[in-house]
Amino acid sequence: MTKGNAKEAYELTEAERGTIQKTKIIVANYQQVKSENLSFKADGRRLSGVYVSLGDEVKAGDLLAELFCDEEKARLETYGYELMTGKKELQHLEDQKLFKLDGLADRKNSMSAAEYTAQKDKIEEEYRLKIEDLEDSIYIKQLQYDNLYQFVEGCRIYASMD
Repeated sequence: MTKGNAKEAYELTEAERGTIQKTKIIVANYQQVKSENLSFKADGRRLSGVYVSLGDEVKAGDLLAELFCDEEKARLETYGYELMTGKKELQHLEDQKLFKLDGLADRKNSMSAAEYTAQKDKIEEEYRLKIEDLEDSIYIKQLQYDNLYQFVEGCRIYASMD
């Protein structure tokens, strides 16, 4: 090929499939795709801690921030302990009742049917009121625990998305 008086020389090369690649460099700017507004009712409470910084990667369920509620957390532990001991005490009472009823059953042959029934009813009545009182106490303590737990959870903000 000539351009004016000068000749340009070309070298030809056979191309095989897959040897030619067309590339292009582009500049990409990324921006946030998802966002959410999170808050809690401060109710005059101080912020206890913020556990993430700008640019940190978070997963759904990660604790992000928390209000100061140490007194409530301590009461929650106390309620939890009282629930655990109340349940163990209830189990102990039920075990004692069964132990006495088993002992009575072992002596059943040495007494009349009316006497056996009377003693059995006496044992059951003796433990019925104690067990009911303890079950009521456990129920009330469980309600208090659940309410306080919800309050403490309200003092925390968790990520709801990745």
